[in-house]
Amino acid sequence: MNITWIKVGHFFQIAWTWIKGNWMVILLGVGLLFALITAKGKADSYNALMKEFQDQLTRNHAELDQLRLLQQSQIAQQQAINQHYNEVIDKIQHDYQSAVATLDANRRKELQNVIANTHDDPDEMARQVNALFGLPIYPLVTPPPVTPPSH
Repeated sequence: MNITWIKVGHFFQIAWTWIKGNWMVILLGVGLLFALITAKGKADSYNALMKEFQDQLTRNHAELDQLRLLQQSQIAQQQAINQHYNEVIDKIQHDYQSAVATLDANRRKELQNVIANTHDDPDEMARQVNALFGLPIYPLVTPPPVTPPSH
């Protein structure tokens, strides 16, 4: 046999013996090499994710600012509506009070006319006052006298 083949075979025997005794070191080295290759790709992915996060954060802040402006304009519109509503309610109440005052004054004049025209006739006065205020007339019914029982 050729001496070179013996040396090569001897080298493989030594290498195989070393591999059997130190397989953990080889596995650790391969794992470390894989981690370094993966970490390089992950660093690029991490940077891309952080850039996307910052872009999304900027878009969210812009959207929040728009929503705040919209909310402020809606609050201003609601306040204007409430102010107009209160003005209308105040006007309606003022008109109602003046109508009630006018109605009371007219009724008072009519009542004075009824009193003056009836010349102290209570039955006629009652009929006209009831007609003026829209009240029905209920005649008084006198109950029959109660007789004590006899013993």
